Amino acid sequence: MQGVKARTSLSFNLKLTLEQIRGHREAYLADENGMGWEREAMEAGRKLAAGDFSRDNLLVIVRWKSPRSLGHIKSNKSCEISDSLRLALDAKTPRAAMAVLCGLRGVEVPMASAILTAIKPARYTVIDRRALKTLGTKQLTPTINNYLDYLRFCDAKAKELDIPLRDLDHALWQAGA
Repeated sequence: MQGVKARTSLSFNLKLTLEQIRGHREAYLADENGMGWEREAMEAGRKLAAGDFSRDNLLVIVRWKSPRSLGHIKSNKSCEISDSLRLALDAKTPRAAMAVLCGLRGVEVPMASAILTAIKPARYTVIDRRALKTLGTKQLTPTINNYLDYLRFCDAKAKELDIPLRDLDHALWQAGA
């Protein structure tokens, strides 16, 4: 069919043991500089979740995920940012939350996943090249559908291993270094 993209699913293969996951998470947490930025991003996410949909809170999260994106994000109007953040927070599904955030200039799926993770860290996780590399996937530009598959996979693995989703996220990122 012309104009219709076929859905491409990614396959994920977690080869890390629980002990290795814990080790990678500890290595991630030992990076004081990175953890400082993450703490600030999570605090900005708490403010967003509480209804403070300011550009400043968004920029703190963007700096944590990818400082090089700051200029693109700054080109959005404040009302666009606040509307998008409000709609994402109120979205009934992860797909809707991702879609509305990806409507902002400078926000692609990895950035949208970081924003959602900062707002709701128990519900969302960050997708990026390093985590995908750890899982044996070479997709460089994940789609929203890829993210939804990734989120389901990570959520199921975290539950299976009886660990918080953020612990798995930290380990996947660190292991992909």
